[in-house]
Amino acid sequence: MERSDGWFLAIVGVAIGFICGIAWVDVGMPPNWVATYQTLITGVLAVGAAAFTVNAMHRSDDRQKELTLRDARRAAKNAVWVGAYFNNIYVVLENVSDYFRRKYLGSSPPPLSSDDFAKIRAFRANLKTGMELEVLLAASKNFGTSMSGTYEVLKVLVQKADLLVRMGEKALKPATVDPIASKNLATRFISAVEDSKPVLKTFSEGLARLEGEI
Repeated sequence: MERSDGWFLAIVGVAIGFICGIAWVDVGMPPNWVATYQTLITGVLAVGAAAFTVNAMHRSDDRQKELTLRDARRAAKNAVWVGAYFNNIYVVLENVSDYFRRKYLGSSPPPLSSDDFAKIRAFRANLKTGMELEVLLAASKNFGTSMSGTYEVLKVLVQKADLLVRMGEKALKPATVDPIASKNLATRFISAVEDSKPVLKTFSEGLARLEGEI
C-alpha cells in the first residue's frame, strides 16, 4: 500500500466520522448530545482510521521487503552454478596462452589454423553464453560495488572477444593466410585470455559467496 493511499483512507475516516455524527441526529438521537460530542466522536473515529491505516502500511512495507529479500536470495542461490560455469572457463583457459605463445610468437610463426581459430571462437562463445544467462541477469541486481565492477569488466571482455573473432575471420579469408596477421591475432588473443583469467576467477568466487552476503 502506498503512503499516499494511507493518508487518503485517513481522510475518508474523518469524513465517515462526521457523517456518523449527522446520522446520529437523523435516527432520532438528541441533537444537543451530537452537537456536544460530535467533535470528539469524529476525532476518535479519525484517529482509529489513521491508526489502522498506518498499521496496514507498515505491514504492507514489511511484507514487500520480505518478498524482495526472498527473491534476492533465490536469485543468488540459483547463480551458484553459474559461478561454477565461469570457473570452468577459467580452467579451460589455463594453458591456452602458453600454447598460442609457443606456436605463434616465435620468429617464424605458422599461418593460423582452423582448429586454433576454433579455440578463439569458443572463448567468445563461452563468455557470451555465460553473460546472457537469465539466472545471472537476475542475480546481477543484487551485486555489490565490487561484483558490479567485475561484471562490467566481463562485458568489455566479451566485446574484445567479438573483435578477435572478426579479426580471425578476416585473416582466414585469403587462400594463403598471412603469418604476420596470425601472429598479431595470437598476440591479441593471449592478452585477452590473460586479462580474462583473474576476472573469471574473482567473478566465480563472488557468485559462490553471493547468497551468504544477502
